[in-house]
Amino acid sequence: MPLQTEIATLDRTATRSEALRHFGLAANRPVLLVTGGSTGAARINATVAETAADVRKAGWQIIHTVGETRNFIDPQIQGYRALPYCDRMDLALAAADFVVARSGAATVSELAGLGIPSVFVPYPVGNGEQELNVRDLVSAGGAILCRDAEFSAEWVRGTLIPLLSNNKQRDAMSSRATATGIRNGAERLTNIVFAALAATRA
Repeated sequence: MPLQTEIATLDRTATRSEALRHFGLAANRPVLLVTGGSTGAARINATVAETAADVRKAGWQIIHTVGETRNFIDPQIQGYRALPYCDRMDLALAAADFVVARSGAATVSELAGLGIPSVFVPYPVGNGEQELNVRDLVSAGGAILCRDAEFSAEWVRGTLIPLLSNNKQRDAMSSRATATGIRNGAERLTNIVFAALAATRA
């Protein structure tokens, strides 16, 4: 999938300090990015708000894009940033050491391309396309699938937090995501278009 230029060319290491300053986060703690997309995700929002203190106790900071929802109550915990919308996702991805997200095609492609280990919680409505989007990345070991109904406080405490605390497993997931991801989708698509045009003219 073609990625936005600022994502396709992102140097996460070089941009990380700027990203942490942008979100007001400390440089000596890892960052969990949580996003349910531009409109947010009710189950993800509720579960992460309930367990934010547990994630913080595990040593992590959190950037959480909650969407523009009237029902979300910010737990007001230090090191936890709740945002209705993030217009600098390049910086959010530069800051992130791990991601919890819905599995839209763009999100899956971006996280795989950048090699960021992730838990995907597919949107449970429709024909199941969000679960299909992440099948290859999960099979490769670059991400974990958690169905929406299973993404509970118990799951976060019993599965996600131990994973966040396991550097070796997260590093392995990052390597496998990188091996699966494609950053030059725009170039590939352009080449296909030009090849099709050339064949038509011929």
